Amino acid sequence: MAHVPQILVVPHSERFTEDVAYAVAELRVDCLTASFPIDPTKWKVLERAPTLAVVDMLLPDLAACSAVTQIRERWPSTPIILTAPRPFLAGPDSPRVDALQDAIATALLAAQVPATELLGTAPPLKEVADALPRLGAVSTSTILLRGESGVGKSLLAHHLHRSGRRRDQPFIRVCCEAAPAELVQHLLFGHESPNGIVRPGLLEAASGGIVYLDEAIALGPSTQARLLRASERGAFKCLGGTKNVPLQTSIIGATTRMRRRRAAHDVSDLDLNAVVELRLPPLRAHLQDVPQLAQRLAAFVGDDSAPPTFAPDALDAMSAYSWPGNLRELLQVITRMMAHPSGPRISVSDLPPVVRFHPATSSPPHTKQAAPGAARAEPERVQPAKRGSLLHFPTPAKKAP
Repeated sequence: MAHVPQILVVPHSERFTEDVAYAVAELRVDCLTASFPIDPTKWKVLERAPTLAVVDMLLPDLAACSAVTQIRERWPSTPIILTAPRPFLAGPDSPRVDALQDAIATALLAAQVPATELLGTAPPLKEVADALPRLGAVSTSTILLRGESGVGKSLLAHHLHRSGRRRDQPFIRVCCEAAPAELVQHLLFGHESPNGIVRPGLLEAASGGIVYLDEAIALGPSTQARLLRASERGAFKCLGGTKNVPLQTSIIGATTRMRRRRAAHDVSDLDLNAVVELRLPPLRAHLQDVPQLAQRLAAFVGDDSAPPTFAPDALDAMSAYSWPGNLRELLQVITRMMAHPSGPRISVSDLPPVVRFHPATSSPPHTKQAAPGAARAEPERVQPAKRGSLLHFPTPAKKAP
């Protein structure tokens, strides 16, 4: 029987703990919360190395970096997510909680399913697949991933960590939109105070591993410029410092922005001097892969040895839908269908209306046809699931003694 994934949570506030609880409420996981500094005697509460660690970026005095170092010393290859709690007036349906939910679900999916099995085999993805072995063999590099939200950029980043020579080293995901750009810059590069006290940053704490900058466009021009110089020179200085620190960490930046021609003074695009820039196509560009992807995701979501099969009419309808939410939306749809199965075989009637009544298959009943020349309404989209996208039985969080 497979082990239930364990998540180590290092919060600064009760609000952060609540956000994680909302994000994993319907995930089949066990959570352990531990305040910083983490008492080493509490490691025994975990039965094994945690599948994932989630650390609050708002820990004072750059303590998030110290927490990362402490986790790395104990479990070098455990992926770590750095994020911040939702804004004070935001509720549990905040986009921040949705983003954390997606980051956790992606890490769990990547731990079980290689990204190569979720990319597809269509021609648009051949360039991406061909580049993976070469990138995994490089000791340090800067990689830029572009693509729409939900296409699998994070899965690809996890795959580069797990399949390459950095598999036994840290993987740190920084949610760049979760905190002010200035704080993220201090976390990345570290800080040296006027009296000479040095607090190393994530680029040093992750030495030999990968720092994944999720939606790196939010870093802002100043941080991007520092990363660019570090990539070019192979070294960096901590903020306020004078000594060069060797850059021994691979940097993977991800953005939904597509590269475009721009004026010299325009800094709205992302430039990290990437050795390789990969563009992941949307799912609608390779719909022929949907049947294979659906079966693979169903095997992941299911908690038994016999995942459901898909009837031909269901696969036809799914292959005709445009999937504006890409792979993430496909996972959400499959998760919801499997949460309330009508039998061991998924038929077209089990699909949500937005997929079942796609214009390429049929029109929903009692729907007026638009007049010729009239603007077409935007099709209904499957909204992101709140409080977790993998609908498993919730497991109450455990608290360290």
